[in-house]
Amino acid sequence: MLKITVIDMIKTARTQLLPIICCITASLVLGFAPFFYGRQQTGDWSAPNQLEIDYYLQIAARPYFDHVPYLTDPSVPDGPILFPWLQYIPAVYFAREFGLNVFSLTVGWTLFASVAMAGALYGLFRYFLRWRWLAGGLTIIFLADSSGTDYHPFVRQIGILLAALINPAQSIDLELFQYRLVNPAVVFPFIFLHILAVAAARNRSNRLRTWISGATFALLCYVYFYAWTMVAAALCLAFLIDNRARGLYAKTLAIGFAAGAPLIVHDTLVQRAFSREAEARFGLFAAPRGWPESYYPLHHYDMILIPCLFGGLIAWLLVSRNYQMIYLWCLAVAGFVLSFSSWVTGVYLHDYHWQWLARPMLAVLLCMVAATVVTGRLRLSPALTRVWSIAVVLFFLTGLYVSTLGLRTDPDLRAQLRGYAQYKAQRLEGNAAALDPGAMIGGDDRFCDLAVAGEGVRDLAGWTLYVSMAVDNTELYARYGLNQYLAGVTDRNQFKATFAAALRLVPRDEELEQFVRVFDEVSNDPRKFLDAYHVRYAALRTDQPTPSYLKDGWILVQHGPYWQIWQRTAAN
Repeated sequence: MLKITVIDMIKTARTQLLPIICCITASLVLGFAPFFYGRQQTGDWSAPNQLEIDYYLQIAARPYFDHVPYLTDPSVPDGPILFPWLQYIPAVYFAREFGLNVFSLTVGWTLFASVAMAGALYGLFRYFLRWRWLAGGLTIIFLADSSGTDYHPFVRQIGILLAALINPAQSIDLELFQYRLVNPAVVFPFIFLHILAVAAARNRSNRLRTWISGATFALLCYVYFYAWTMVAAALCLAFLIDNRARGLYAKTLAIGFAAGAPLIVHDTLVQRAFSREAEARFGLFAAPRGWPESYYPLHHYDMILIPCLFGGLIAWLLVSRNYQMIYLWCLAVAGFVLSFSSWVTGVYLHDYHWQWLARPMLAVLLCMVAATVVTGRLRLSPALTRVWSIAVVLFFLTGLYVSTLGLRTDPDLRAQLRGYAQYKAQRLEGNAAALDPGAMIGGDDRFCDLAVAGEGVRDLAGWTLYVSMAVDNTELYARYGLNQYLAGVTDRNQFKATFAAALRLVPRDEELEQFVRVFDEVSNDPRKFLDAYHVRYAALRTDQPTPSYLKDGWILVQHGPYWQIWQRTAAN
């Protein structure tokens, strides 16, 4: 009898767990497909495979090399920075504990996001829709969809995919945005968990479930600013619409804000330490470049279509009495409205980040509504099950194709992989002398970006300096001018020709004049600026002419196949 019971338990567990195992497996394949391709190109699983991942690794490098449990600006010692503690510090501690380098964080983040996102989303679909394989299929379809921040889920991917099949060599701006590191990939699991907690508390309210609901909201305060603000707005909206659960929403708000208050206060104090010039330059708490002409988050027809879609969805939810889905609708609407908040407040907070979260919430809601309507009208049959399985597999395969499409077609991503392969061969393999962590390095941007994460040095300039909130314009101009000088730029005409590429944007005319003026000052008296910013290293491409300034107090510490690394011996 005991044997039969154990066998029955195993069969039941296998039946219950198989769908979620399939979801997690599919998610791991989708998340790690770019790593397989990157390894083919570089021989390393940790090869950076997203355009902005270098910046996030530089942020993680500071607590990694400084052995501190907090984040600081990667360009300025102890400079203020507003990035979520919970996204970085646990991963940094894990890497240090097991002797992994900073580049390995991309693998850790992807592993966590792939497993947690698939598990939490499956649990969400399973809770609302009951059928295991329906929930599993919808989870895989969501994870394989490349609509990104587009408000047309599951449609855009098909058209662009057909175009890519016709001409695979063309560069297409298409990716599985769900797996973008660090966010939203690391953020989605916490949002899905919060939605599930609120739904469970609304379905059968008790003190424990209410506290869990509030705790998941509080957790979001430590995970991502745009996530907790969207949730806070959604809870307020749900309080107004869903009178059956107003007490739950009010208590969730109260618990979340009480537990998240320390971080909110901390971030407010950090923001006060920002350079006002940096805020204006980056368009944070200020109008961005070209505002408002250049800022329009949606196509004109979407400005009509999306509100109509939200109106139709809430009407259906109320008429059909699917009150459990109202909170998910509130999340999608809150994110959509917040993405336009600058038009009302005049304070720009890079509002498109809310759109990053609103579109996926809308996609999940549409999946739930469509599944509810279809399952209510169709009888489950073996033929229907086979059709559904084939559709899920085909969509998964298209997502798998898309997951490496950018790496194979985008010239910037290919150059990034090539640069990492060169850096790895020269610096991470063999017996290259280590650079001093915390020392300032200038010169070739590609090497400097990688050395910050790989060896803990600080980049004199680079794109990350322009977005630093700790650097005023005077320091910005001086450091960019000095870096171009160290890279071998000899005159102002060459500076003008190469500067925009180093900055990754085209500066305004008056801004360019300031950069050129400071570059002239640097060229006339480089020692003054070298001493001011404590520059110790310069990295130069091996195939470029050797600049004359290296004769004045510099020694060659590595003559590699790709870069020459020089160290300054003159007094700083």
